[in-house]
Amino acid sequence: MLMRVLYLLLLIQINIFINIAYAKLNYVSLNTIESELREPLFLKLNIVGSGNNLPLRFTLVSQKNETEMAAHRLNAFMVRLASIRPAIGESFIQVYEFDGQAWQKVQQVDISNKLESFDPSLANRPAQKNITSPVAPQVTSKEPDTECQLTRESKETLWSIASRYKDNWRVDVFSAMLAIFQTNKNKFSHQHIGYLIDNASLACPSRKTIAMMGEKEAMKAEFFRLNKLPI
Repeated sequence: MLMRVLYLLLLIQINIFINIAYAKLNYVSLNTIESELREPLFLKLNIVGSGNNLPLRFTLVSQKNETEMAAHRLNAFMVRLASIRPAIGESFIQVYEFDGQAWQKVQQVDISNKLESFDPSLANRPAQKNITSPVAPQVTSKEPDTECQLTRESKETLWSIASRYKDNWRVDVFSAMLAIFQTNKNKFSHQHIGYLIDNASLACPSRKTIAMMGEKEAMKAEFFRLNKLPI
């Protein structure tokens, strides 16, 4: 992964813009800052969209300068950004969508108060209430893997199942529902998150699937987006 990020930084240096396509944005938030203070900026954003995919651009605004950022899509809900410039003092991530005619700024993420609080030694630890920059939840050996089956009562709802397992997985209820859904799509009628088949056996989400979940608000937005999709 480090080599990929370095490659993206090289492209920025030779003025090649890196654009990615996401559905029209509904929600953007900071997930994790991965670089130390006054070093080239590396970070991850939570990102949720709906509708048709649109090209996106990301820039860093710091010390009254705006710099293009390289983007690497990690999964459906997260993107890693890299800049050859550090973020110092008041700093923002600007998000632009291309509407077919011009780039339009659609989101701005303030990272000013997140910079000095970052501690690289915490990057791989489970998210805690006292850590300013949340990180992906880590799963211990006691937590589920793809070979286990979830315990389920007769006709129990997805919400109820997720509520029972979320604390063990160290995620919120929306992340738990999405992890169960992604692991068991064939157990949902028409593969729709709102139609869990009665009495269907459910496999436990893998550690990797759980670790890919983002912040609660991003996962909540994604759950409601999926729930509103037509059958």
